[in-house]
Amino acid sequence: KAGVAIATSGPGVSNLVTGLATANSEGDPVVAIGGAVGLSDTLKQIHQTMDAVAILKPVTKFSATVQSPSAIGEVFLNAFRAAESGRPGASFINLPKDIQAAPCPFNVLKSPTHFGPGLADADAIAEAARLINRAKNPIVLLGLSASKPANAEALRQFIDQSNLPVVGTFQAAGAICAH
Repeated sequence: KAGVAIATSGPGVSNLVTGLATANSEGDPVVAIGGAVGLSDTLKQIHQTMDAVAILKPVTKFSATVQSPSAIGEVFLNAFRAAESGRPGASFINLPKDIQAAPCPFNVLKSPTHFGPGLADADAIAEAARLINRAKNPIVLLGLSASKPANAEALRQFIDQSNLPVVGTFQAAGAICAH
């Protein structure tokens, strides 16, 4: 599980560089949350304004600014997923002052119990089936990995058997064409 570090804006965030670079190079999962000036002040030359995401991006697996209260859950989930998946490492979340003070219109997102590359184990498949069967309006969303030949064949079989509606991104072109 990822450790968490919190820093104030400006020099507090820039002082994270060495620790996050070390965590990332040594495979230690950590999520750092840094304060920032309000979104409307990010381009002004005022006290403690800096492009923290650009500074930390080269030494982390994930580095992003929360742009709106509705994006808080997704940004945090993505940061923890990046820090803990594959070869563990560091993630950075830039959290502007006005976003910190705003109400969040959503509940906390729960991290999936099974995720990651490679073949799914039986528990992961059972959990996926349970979630699909409980869904009111399930849909299959195909992304870039769907167009890989091994994945495309498995998806064709799944879609043929489940009869679920499908939406594909442009990167998934050809994933479900008839053969």
